[in-house]
Amino acid sequence: MSSILYRRWRQYLHSQEPFSLVTVVKTYGSTPRSAGAKMLVDRTGKVVGTIGGGCPEAEAWQEAKAAASQGGNTLLNVNLAHTGDLLKDGGEAMICGGRLLVLVETFKEQPAKVKLMEELLERLLDKGQTVVNMVCLGSHKHTPTSKALTTSREEPLLGKHWLYGPQDGLQSQEDSPLSSEELSAALESLAQKVIAKGEALCQVVSYGNYEMEIFAELIAPSKRLYIAGAGHVSRPVAAIGKMCGFEVTVNDDRQLYADPHLFVEGVKVVSKPFTEFFTELEPYLDRDCAVVLVTRGHKHDEECLRCLIGKELGYIGMIGSRRRTVIIMEHLLSDGVDPSWLAKVHAPIGLDLGGETPISRDIEGVVEMMLDATQNYTQNMTKERIIGWHAALFPTGFSGMYKINVGNYRTDKQGPMQVVSGYAGKEKVHYEAPPAEFLEFEMQDLIDYINSETEEDCLIHSPNP
Repeated sequence: MSSILYRRWRQYLHSQEPFSLVTVVKTYGSTPRSAGAKMLVDRTGKVVGTIGGGCPEAEAWQEAKAAASQGGNTLLNVNLAHTGDLLKDGGEAMICGGRLLVLVETFKEQPAKVKLMEELLERLLDKGQTVVNMVCLGSHKHTPTSKALTTSREEPLLGKHWLYGPQDGLQSQEDSPLSSEELSAALESLAQKVIAKGEALCQVVSYGNYEMEIFAELIAPSKRLYIAGAGHVSRPVAAIGKMCGFEVTVNDDRQLYADPHLFVEGVKVVSKPFTEFFTELEPYLDRDCAVVLVTRGHKHDEECLRCLIGKELGYIGMIGSRRRTVIIMEHLLSDGVDPSWLAKVHAPIGLDLGGETPISRDIEGVVEMMLDATQNYTQNMTKERIIGWHAALFPTGFSGMYKINVGNYRTDKQGPMQVVSGYAGKEKVHYEAPPAEFLEFEMQDLIDYINSETEEDCLIHSPNP
């Protein structure tokens, strides 16, 4: 689950800002994304998420951008089987060979639909619950001559939603014209099938004299990664976990090491005794979480591992030498721990990359910048944010052997900034940057442009390629 997309979805609903939700509801043949892939598009064309990129996404983007202002719901058939000249269109023609059926839906002036979607997002983001989201793709009255479902923009049931959760049962939009027990039973049966299979399904549901095609998808909270130990190993592990979409929590019983500033943005860092930490996590230790033990010594690794005995987790990994691992396992076996459970513990973890030292702080800076740029996509650009990225990229204050002005705009104290080639004394100047005295004004113009709502295409083409 992309928590960024779902959080932004909720922000759009709360602000009542016009937007479209684009969802892949069916796939045929080879496609870049599977059913359930989503993206959000507002009326200015800003995008969160992806349904696969390239020409198909551009086609859906155009429809979604227009719909954000106009309202309404529609089904879009996107063909990925290009049959013409593959060198046309800059070589960007799609040759996957498949086809996508995409639902573009809006929420403008639909309070009942907005209320139900807010309920979905509350269960998902605040309560950590898994929800089955079901939406109507078309319907018809069953007669001997009827052959196909109605899927036009005018179809009144297109885009109608139902939710199903093991805790709360079936919920429908308050304005739904359908309330038969037969339909409710059919929808609950479909939702339970989706939960059992763990994948999205499209199915025709019959009730009375009507038939309705329903797209049903399982929406689950982000996987969770719990890291015991906040030393130099845990920092890149936490950063990679965030980049992979995990909700990451790091604990260390030493307050000095449990410092959020040592980790990339979005990582939760706490300082508690390890036993207390895992005791509080008891309700959340399930197959949707991974635990990585990278504490400062075998004593603490063993303490943590004992807290997890018998738990059916998605992953348990422990760092350390092979000898250290053997000692811990022997202790646990002598205390009667089930060998089959111990066999599920991955130890020692890690890949041999040939290095001897911890990860460079420079690399962590790149990760921090990427996470801020992607996770805080909706925030306005500011000078402080730009110079923060710069400081993260050059934490030592040097670029190679040369000291540079970090965390601020450049000056011309050592001459103008130039792009040159050739031998020393015979350099050829290819480009000279504008004088530093104009940077503050030029950068502010750029920042204002980035933050403005414009109808222009997202790509900016240079007039002098």
